[in-house]
Amino acid sequence: MGMEVGKRLEGQKIVGVGDLNGPRLCDMVRPRVDSSVSPEIQMGTPITGPLKVGKKWKKLARTSVPSGEQKTLHAGRAKQHRGKRGGRICDEASDSSDGSKRKADLNECDHWGLEKRVEDSAILSSLSPAITPPKPSTSLNMGSEMVMVDEIPFPPQVTTTKPLSLLGHGITDIEIHFLQIKFTAIGVYLDSEIVGHLQQWKGKTGKDLAEDDDFFEALISAPVEKFLRVVVIKEIKGSQYGVQLESAVRDRLAADDKYEDEEEAALEQVVEFFQSKYFKKDSVITFHFPASSCTTEIAFATEGKEESKIQVENKNVVEMIKKWYLGGTSAVSPSTVSCLANSLSAELSK
Repeated sequence: MGMEVGKRLEGQKIVGVGDLNGPRLCDMVRPRVDSSVSPEIQMGTPITGPLKVGKKWKKLARTSVPSGEQKTLHAGRAKQHRGKRGGRICDEASDSSDGSKRKADLNECDHWGLEKRVEDSAILSSLSPAITPPKPSTSLNMGSEMVMVDEIPFPPQVTTTKPLSLLGHGITDIEIHFLQIKFTAIGVYLDSEIVGHLQQWKGKTGKDLAEDDDFFEALISAPVEKFLRVVVIKEIKGSQYGVQLESAVRDRLAADDKYEDEEEAALEQVVEFFQSKYFKKDSVITFHFPASSCTTEIAFATEGKEESKIQVENKNVVEMIKKWYLGGTSAVSPSTVSCLANSLSAELSK
């Protein structure tokens, strides 16, 4: 309905807002104060008197309805058609353009949502205290200054039958496409008498000791009390941890030609122990290796449940569990091995 803003309209009908392709005419026009035209203008009513467009709507009309664009489509857009059922059929270029924009918007929202979830998770983690219920038979000296291992507190000393000192700590992790995923934090507690069994390595640097498997073989076989404290960082099923332990121990036994029916039965017992467990964040697994016997007591503690234990009495299986964590270059945690080597190097130099 080609109309120029500010001109008088007589004998015309307002047939629809769509014809104006801009602000509603009933909003844009107003009658003169002294005119006889009714202030209420209805669609389809003839305009018989002079009408005047308000000043602010003149500017709006100029910006909202550019000249020559009332009945033209935007550049790059094909005319839209409707099918028999009213479904809109767009050209390929239009769909591609709109689809790309929607995808970009969704990616931006998802990226923000991921950052928000990570931020919320970090806040919740910082507010939640570490759930590390101790074994009844093991005393944790929590009053002393804690050693932080990847933001998880470890007491510098635990007491089983006697005080044991934290001489090594580290984490188990894996790197996938340059992204580090951390699973557990580890603390190694040893009797101070361990130094007396390692005197032949006196004067060696921590780096030299970390690469010397004979040194760790002597550490494992030394008749002193050992205690491992493993704290969960990333939640996993207990069955997953059990399978990892079983595979590592079985492979070591097979390599030494020590995998027999007795070892298989002992390993199945350990796997079954972890089968029904769920490793929440800050759950604790401990391994206690007494000085006087070739056994180990495995304990599991998590929030809201009673501590559970299992006794492993197969000598060969116990030895390979030690090697899994303390086996030098073949151990599951290189960072723990490196820290332990540096600590023992310092102790041997005293």
